[in-house]
Amino acid sequence: LDAALGGPDEPPGLGLSRGSLDNRLVDLARQAGVEVVEDSRVGRPLVERGRVVGISARHAWTGPFSLRATVVVAAEGRHSALVRQTG
Repeated sequence: LDAALGGPDEPPGLGLSRGSLDNRLVDLARQAGVEVVEDSRVGRPLVERGRVVGISARHAWTGPFSLRATVVVAAEGRHSALVRQTG
């Protein structure tokens, strides 16, 4: 996101709703070739040798599944269940 911030006589910042930000991030991820999985709920992290290597989840229609990843981002806010589960 590129945004010009105002000077002394203009608004001091930029506000963006979480929904708008989420939608933009998903669009950019798709454009970069990321496989986006929607309608799913993350259950727990997959941990091997003390490192998070993916997640187990449940899709609304097809049921449980697991995904492995080089990087796992828990972008679910300050009280992230994944962060609590991994310390």
